[in-house]
Amino acid sequence: MLVNPHYARRHGGGIVPPVGLCYLAAALQASGVRVEIVDLAAEHPDHLLGEREGPLQTLARELDRTSAEIVGIGPLVTATLNPAADIASLCRQRSDARIVIGGPLCAVPGAAATLRGFIDYDVLIAGDGETPIVELAAGATPAASAAPGGPDPPLWREPDLDALPVPARELLDSYGYAASLRRGASGGAMTSAFLSRGCPYSCSFCAAPLSSGKVVRRFSMPRITRELDACAALGYQDIVFYDDCLFVRSPKLDAKVEEFTHAIAQSVWRGSYQLELRCDAVTAISERTLSALAASGCRQVNMGIEKGHVAALTAIRKRLTPEIARNATERLVQAGIRAAGTFILGGPGETPEDIEFTVAFATSLDLDFAHFNPLALYPGTALYEQAYPAADWLALCLDPELAPFGDILWRSPELPMAAILDSVTDAYKRFYSRRRLARVTARLPLSERAAVIEAYRRLRSERPHSWDADRLASREIAR
Repeated sequence: MLVNPHYARRHGGGIVPPVGLCYLAAALQASGVRVEIVDLAAEHPDHLLGEREGPLQTLARELDRTSAEIVGIGPLVTATLNPAADIASLCRQRSDARIVIGGPLCAVPGAAATLRGFIDYDVLIAGDGETPIVELAAGATPAASAAPGGPDPPLWREPDLDALPVPARELLDSYGYAASLRRGASGGAMTSAFLSRGCPYSCSFCAAPLSSGKVVRRFSMPRITRELDACAALGYQDIVFYDDCLFVRSPKLDAKVEEFTHAIAQSVWRGSYQLELRCDAVTAISERTLSALAASGCRQVNMGIEKGHVAALTAIRKRLTPEIARNATERLVQAGIRAAGTFILGGPGETPEDIEFTVAFATSLDLDFAHFNPLALYPGTALYEQAYPAADWLALCLDPELAPFGDILWRSPELPMAAILDSVTDAYKRFYSRRRLARVTARLPLSERAAVIEAYRRLRSERPHSWDADRLASREIAR
């Protein structure tokens, strides 16, 4: 049994399919193991962290119905620490199964020792999980695993992604999934997908290079076609590709993108999709190739813009400039592809004036959607080490004041958390204006307008309240 932990969902956050668990399930099935996925996040999308009874009752029924030999819990991230601990405790009480944890936090140095005593697990898997969990099911001890309190295991990286079976998305048929509002999805059946792993960049706030490696590994084009065929067979109409670096700026960028669009054309799948791309990759793609992306069904590109001024970008090692972000936005709009950007408010050396500069920059761009968040400090990243050298990251993640949703939120004497959260609220209200909505809907196909209008209404009226003080207080009960 593979369990996706529940977590507190913020307004407009969507319900994303746990495709990572589908990869593990497919690998187990290919080795002859019967497996099922229990997605507590989808079963209980609106629960509060302090109200854990519902998700645990759901899991208890599943444990009583089956005789699982292994219960895998993940992905383990800061936001799922408390739920994962509750799930493991319940499994220990009601089952003889071995309890396995995996996910980004398991790749943090010292994770096996840090989590001992908090999560009652038997095995921790670090890095890619497909080969280790198959080895575990066969009775072996994977090299990429650790016992509670044990030394750090080597991080496992699958050497040939094409050798992995297509994710077992059919195990999620009983759940309904929806992309976050800022993606303006059409409302059709959607799924998420990852066609690559790894990130070669060194942004100080990002945990991707630690959890998936700094070397980018990608599926071949025939393997992508095969996965899209599988998505078509299950009736998925919308796909969000969440890859950090599916395409990066390089001399072969156009060729890589054109191979991707060819793989789509070779598949039987027809629908719309979204990509995550760096701004500098967008500016490097030729007009012809951007047109090919749009023609193949690309409806939106999501870019991590983060800041409105070079000094703040430099402070978090984001090797971009505001000018590149503006150019990328304009090129996407000209190609008929919706442009979306994410922005981080707060960070080392920033002042209230710096945050205002970033918000003003965001509202000046011709973006269709924008996402604003306070800066989160993830264990194992350079920014975390800068802010909390040698600190116990588990204790910080469990502090309801420092980490109200499990994520450790940056703040400073010059920029207290209340001021940052006020800026987040202000940013959403300013960005999702009636004037912008009129401009965006004027260039959209008629079939997409209703969904985008509703998304704008909710992002303006509801999303700012995700961080309200009263909600923060009610969402976490100290363990």
